Formats: sequence, C-alpha cells, structure tokens
Amino acid sequence: MKKLLFIGLISIVIFSCKKEGQKTYPESILAGQSSGTGVKYIDILPDDTINPINSSSKDYLIDLNHDGITDFKLHAYLFQAPGFGYTSRTIIPFNDNEFVFAGVDSTLVDTISSSVSINKNLNWTHMEGTLYSTSWDSQMSGYYFSGLLNGVNDKYVGTRIFVGDGVLYGWIRLRVIDGAIFVVYDYACTEEN
Repeated sequence: MKKLLFIGLISIVIFSCKKEGQKTYPESILAGQSSGTGVKYIDILPDDTINPINSSSKDYLIDLNHDGITDFKLHAYLFQAPGFGYTSRTIIPFNDNEFVFAGVDSTLVDTISSSVSINKNLNWTHMEGTLYSTSWDSQMSGYYFSGLLNGVNDKYVGTRIFVGDGVLYGWIRLRVIDGAIFVVYDYACTEEN
C-alpha cells in the first residue's frame, strides 16, 4: 500500500511540473498595465490621429504582440451630403481574435476602466464592434448616436488574441472624438512565458 501511495505521489509531481520548452500564458492583464513580467507594451509617439476627410474612410492596423500578423483593424468612416451625414468608428478582429463587448445582443465595444482585470470572465466577441457612430438628418431634425467611447478619457478596449495553444490578453487605449476622428495612444498584451 505504501509503495502504491509513493508511486502515486511521484506521478503527481512529475505530471504537474512544467515540461522543458512548454509555453505558459498569463491568464489576465490589468487595463493600462504597461510593465511587469510577461507584458509587452507599445507607446505610440506621437499619438496617432485617424481622421477621414470628405466622405472617406481610414484604417489603423494593430499587431498587438508584434508577431507580424495584424490582430485588429480600427476603422473610421465619414459620409456627408447636404442635410445628411453618417460617421462610424469600429474595431474589426482578425484571425478569430476577440474584444470585450457591452453584453448580449449588443455590437457596442465596452469601455474598461484603468486597473480592471481583463480575463476570460468578460463578454467576448469576434464580430465587428461599434466604438461610436453618429448620424444626422436636417430634414428630420435628428441627431443619433451609439457607442460608449465618445469623448471618454483613460478607457480601454479589452482584447484577446489566440496564438498556438494559448491566449494573450491585452488592451488598446484610444479616444473617440466627435465626428469620425479617433486617437490611438498605446496598447499592450501579455506574452508567452
């Protein structure tokens, strides 16, 4: 019986140890975290302002973990005609990557405050999401908007990208300015260990 118990304990120790060359992945990152073990941070200097002009669109591509593969596209679109206009700012994940959204039946990107944990327990989607959009019509005297990011400062978009057999959690800090303009300040993600 003691021999069986000893063999069982040895087996547990052997199989629970990290194998040489085996990668591990942090299970979260704090929004705004820019340093620490297992964190890759990119500060965009000077900050990038994305501003489509005269009924056009502009894209901003983000390779969150700098592996040469685009992970997300930030898209700004502006359409104007006499008496009518429309703007949209969206995030589009590539390669089944995901961002945090506001909840069920929503395409709105959620705003995450500084130091909030970005982890598997949030609402994730790989569909295109709305950062902020507006439309106006002078004939109908209407101005309509949707989105949670207009004019807010120090809020983050939570992200996760899938690499090999793991997940890298991250964030993008940006600010949407009324109209189709947005500013990208910085971003970060966890790294494989």
